[in-house]
Order: sequence, then C-alpha cells, then structure tokens
Amino acid sequence: MPVFAVGFSILFLQERLASRQWLGVLVILAGIVWTSIARSPPTAENAESTDEIKQS
Repeated sequence: MPVFAVGFSILFLQERLASRQWLGVLVILAGIVWTSIARSPPTAENAESTDEIKQS
C-alpha cells in the first residue's frame, strides 16, 4: 500500500522523491520478492519425501 501511495503521488501530483524514499520503496519490494520466494511450495526435486509435498 505505501508503494502505491508513492506511485500515485508521483503520477497525479508530480511529486519528486528523495533518495531515502526510493530506498524505502526498494526495501519494501525486496521484502515482497524475498517472502514470495521463501514461501514457494516444495517440488518433487527439492523435497525429501512425498509427505513434505502433501503437507503444503
């Protein structure tokens, strides 16, 4: 949500962001990517057993 607020302020209000604000956007996006990669379900290739696949 904060990233969309920043995007809309740039788009509609023609605001300019400071480097600190860009850094905040990058940290938020990196956190989203990191959690989505970490939560990916195990596949048959990297699972130790079929039980691990069934649990997720």
